[in-house]
Amino acid sequence: MAYLELRNLARSYAGRPAVRDVSLNVERGTLVALLGASGCGKTTTLRMVAGLEAPDAGRIVVDGRDVTSLAPHRRRMGVVFQSYALFPHMDAAGNVAFGIQMHGAPRAARATRVAEMLALVGLSEHAGKKPRQMSGGQQQRVALARALAIEPDVLLLDEPLSALDAKLREDLRVEMRAIQRSTGATTLFVTHDQAEALAMADLVAVMDAGRIAQLGTPEAVFERPETAYVAAFVGRSARFSGVIRESRIDVADISIAAPGLPASGRVDVFVRPHRISVLRAGDVADNTIEGTLDAIDYTGEVAQLLVQSPCGRFPVDLATADGTWRDLRPGDKLRLGWHAADTLWFEAP
Repeated sequence: MAYLELRNLARSYAGRPAVRDVSLNVERGTLVALLGASGCGKTTTLRMVAGLEAPDAGRIVVDGRDVTSLAPHRRRMGVVFQSYALFPHMDAAGNVAFGIQMHGAPRAARATRVAEMLALVGLSEHAGKKPRQMSGGQQQRVALARALAIEPDVLLLDEPLSALDAKLREDLRVEMRAIQRSTGATTLFVTHDQAEALAMADLVAVMDAGRIAQLGTPEAVFERPETAYVAAFVGRSARFSGVIRESRIDVADISIAAPGLPASGRVDVFVRPHRISVLRAGDVADNTIEGTLDAIDYTGEVAQLLVQSPCGRFPVDLATADGTWRDLRPGDKLRLGWHAADTLWFEAP
């Protein structure tokens, strides 16, 4: 049985739908990422769960209890905002203690819980510091400790890492995931960052125009997208448009093999860049395409190629471990290939 249930939630502003019929079942201890572009409805959904927005329709149920009409402070929700929302006049310990105090815990119990939470997020030595004396990462840890201190029924994270630099964001997402697992907190995590969603979540709900376009494991959402929108939004792809003829897809002057094609119709084709290989003389592949190397960018583990072809420009990712990328130069003629099973296709609108 689901621990957190969203039942047909809807919310509009000035007659314009922001969230449309969103239903979601979250098991206890699970972290679900609400992933999508700005304006897709993910933050509005989280705010309705928190009690900061009232739904126009639908219900919110936690552990069998309908909380839809309850005030935010009666829902036992721990919320971590993008802006941290720490009290500037309080030190770290005071910020963490605030929620516990509001719930009426005795002084001794508060002190014990504050110490536990600061230790959990690795800030025991910073208990007496004000927010202005701490780094962004430390402030975010304080915000997380404050949210967890009340032992919330549900932990809500509203793009908590977006204000941090890339390296700190990567480090902190690992720490936050470890803390979430250790506490067993049932969590909704709002983000527009695909890497964060794929790395942190048990399940990813990709949102589009106020609806959940796909709900699945990170691997399923990335490798087996159910719509063209999900394929385009989650990860990078080589993208083509073509027409089905004789059980293959004709795109410009090439013919692409793909699984499960219908008898006819127009389709949009997606191929993940890391599934495409540079073919040498004598190499064969289910699908081949020739093109000219426009650019190559070394990013560490991957060399990102941009190839111009009669089908258009598309990306190719080569692992740098074998050194193949070192021999490539802009202007080189390339023959590229991929397996038929790696061709994703969707009927064109």
